Amino acid sequence: MMQVCIKEPGQINGQMFIIEDCEDCDIYVCDYTAQVQIDFCKNCRIFVGPSESSVSAQEFCRSTRHQFSSHVT
Repeated sequence: MMQVCIKEPGQINGQMFIIEDCEDCDIYVCDYTAQVQIDFCKNCRIFVGPSESSVSAQEFCRSTRHQFSSHVT
């Protein structure tokens, strides 16, 4: 069963955000971030909103990442 995790607007407020060790999840980052680091996620769908810098992924197995906006101005 897929778990859904949501970061609502105002919860991150432009800080760095790390997603790690997730499995079988739908993850929605609906706030702006400084950067996002994704590590050791398996069978996840990750949706990332605007990021001031990079969105990087390591050890990303059978997962997909979607980014709605690449840069905050």
